[in-house]
Amino acid sequence: MADEVGAKRPIDMTKEELFALGRTSTGPQIARIYKEIREDVEAKLAASADKIRENLTHKIGKVGKKTPAMEVFLQGAFGRNREHHKKAGTCVGCLQSASEFEDEMSEREYKITPLCQKCQDSPDWATEAPND
Repeated sequence: MADEVGAKRPIDMTKEELFALGRTSTGPQIARIYKEIREDVEAKLAASADKIRENLTHKIGKVGKKTPAMEVFLQGAFGRNREHHKKAGTCVGCLQSASEFEDEMSEREYKITPLCQKCQDSPDWATEAPND
């Protein structure tokens, strides 16, 4: 097995090699093989999750940035300046403070839209006339 010199780790074996190993192994050896595979898979999954998390965090930081032309369009659509509300920590929908969010996703959404939790949860926020 993996602790033998030159032996492959079970995770790197083909299906046929694993079947052969399973046929010639005892119960405790099979338990050890299973444990090795599980640990290798968990380590690979953790490394993949870390990469995905890092990639998403990098991309999310860029999501809220718009071109000047898009900002002009959105200001016309919202009737308000999104960047002004983001800097002020207020909601572009209801003009109230936007400092408390239910979860990380809602907080990220604020960086994109800037809508407070109440307005994010309400489908009607956009139907009210802007007043700033």
